[in-house]
Amino acid sequence: MYLLPDSSKVWMQPGSSIRFAEDFKKHRNVWLKGNSLFEVHKNMGRKFRVYIDKAFIEVKGTCFLIKQNNPSANEITLFNGSIEFNVESTQHKIEMKPLQELVYNPADAGTQLRQIENIEWQNGRYNFTQFNLEHLT
Repeated sequence: MYLLPDSSKVWMQPGSSIRFAEDFKKHRNVWLKGNSLFEVHKNMGRKFRVYIDKAFIEVKGTCFLIKQNNPSANEITLFNGSIEFNVESTQHKIEMKPLQELVYNPADAGTQLRQIENIEWQNGRYNFTQFNLEHLT
């Protein structure tokens, strides 16, 4: 687990990397390569953005997973809170709600949004029922 200067937490899988500017507390922007789970600390008035392949995710204090295993299918899974997915080239924005997964293809800026019905947040823990563990790896 990596603790960012604003107390947000990032769990990165091996081979993944993040970078951010020295003035992170002023401009909470992170550039991600690979797969990471984010638990973003709320900070009113200061947006938190994660940049990936020609798109960015604007976070509003939440927990979400980004997977970039397949270059034509970046996956974003939102567990709680809300995020806004933005495709830079088309300025297309998608507001995500808890327990939704978005698949993004940077080659054609295509997106698919679907509901995940087998994950539940309870007492500070995620409960998975009939869940394919490949979604987390």
